[in-house]
Amino acid sequence: MGRLEGKVAIITGTAGGQGRAAALLFASEGARIVGCDVGRGYYADDEVTGNSQEYGQWTAKGLDTTAELVRAAGGEMVTMEPCDLTTEADAEALIQLALDTYGQVDILYNNAAKGEFAWFEEMSHEQFWRGMRQELDTVFLPTKAVWPHMVAQKRGSIVNTASMSATKVYAALPCISHMTVKAAVQGFSRHLAFEGAPHGIRVNSIAPGLIASPSTGPYLDDPEFRDAFLREAMIQRVGTPADVAYTALFLASDESSFVTAANYAVDGGATGM
Repeated sequence: MGRLEGKVAIITGTAGGQGRAAALLFASEGARIVGCDVGRGYYADDEVTGNSQEYGQWTAKGLDTTAELVRAAGGEMVTMEPCDLTTEADAEALIQLALDTYGQVDILYNNAAKGEFAWFEEMSHEQFWRGMRQELDTVFLPTKAVWPHMVAQKRGSIVNTASMSATKVYAALPCISHMTVKAAVQGFSRHLAFEGAPHGIRVNSIAPGLIASPSTGPYLDDPEFRDAFLREAMIQRVGTPADVAYTALFLASDESSFVTAANYAVDGGATGM
């Protein structure tokens, strides 16, 4: 029997990277998957490709491919694309898709996000708040939509994607917007855990470090960029989406039934340096 047998998991941003890895892993453990992605054309080509063979398997993107891989391995997955989780309508439609298809939602993994990166002097107010919408609304709105259903069924696990950037600054990364919003995700998760506890709802966050993904793919072949991160990590390699997915699996499963309001660093020890 799988670790998620009988559970329904909504995983956002499942076209590639951490979302795809989680969809495959959760399905292999018995979960029925509801996935989504913002759709083709949202990312520029140079944001979804990496040149290195070492990272190429993690930087590919395509929601149909993710669903095909899940089904080929014997799992169940339905998808919604395009799905813009910065809008209330699409967030509610995603939750309704899960309820209409499977009748319940046991797990919400808020993985989808798109950061905005610029130095403060170069960042406009609009770009700063675009980052807030793309990395905080994509957590708030699906959670808001699923909340009454989890309250009614008296159970649920919500896993939010934060970042090591919430607590660690890198000279190579101009991320004032990204750092601000990921710190907000951690705070949101802790307080929501307090509100969810009486209803049997657990809320935790994961803080990945440098992970090979569609968004980091173009930069991983640049030794200056890559080494700026690795020189401040204990484990000297770039992380993979699978590294993050296994942590999410633990938090989504009943094995973590006494874990809530926690933030798990998956960063090769970077925030310990």
